[in-house]
Amino acid sequence: MNQDGLWDVIRRTGAFKHSPKNPFVLASGAHSPYYYDMRMVTADPDGLYLAAERLLPMMAGSRSVGGLEAGAIPLAAAVSMLSRNTQMRLSSFYVRKNPKTHGTQKLIEGTAVGPAAIVDDVITTGGSALRAATALQDVGITCSGIYCILFRGTDEDLNTISDVAPLRHIFTHRDFEINKKDQKSSL
Repeated sequence: MNQDGLWDVIRRTGAFKHSPKNPFVLASGAHSPYYYDMRMVTADPDGLYLAAERLLPMMAGSRSVGGLEAGAIPLAAAVSMLSRNTQMRLSSFYVRKNPKTHGTQKLIEGTAVGPAAIVDDVITTGGSALRAATALQDVGITCSGIYCILFRGTDEDLNTISDVAPLRHIFTHRDFEINKKDQKSSL
């Protein structure tokens, strides 16, 4: 598949939504006329493959990949699987929102080793990714970077995230500008 294949999946799955009259409520509580449902992309076999294929080379120097449940799980698993036949084999993990209340009572599941890459489908303020990075730091694992399909945050958000680890992304909000004439995405 070509480099534009991920755009095609975003378009085909309807992962980008624009509704100026009925804004969407974001995880942060903010309202926005734009919504990016990249889980539609990671639920699609082509989308998941293409996103993982684009993210893997960004993670040079990492030894594992994961993030906060649930958005990071398919991405981390796909990146780990793609790394199998490379020099950079990455194990995968995920961070629970709350520790298990039974059994091992783990907060981090899978194989997290440092330096660890944190992934997420969409990052705005970085709350989920930073929560995962903190959980790793609490057990002595360094974070090599934070990676996502789409960064939709502000420069201030970028600075806050970068205080913890570098942020790399495939797309930004600017890549999804709306054509004012026909109100269709510029994809």
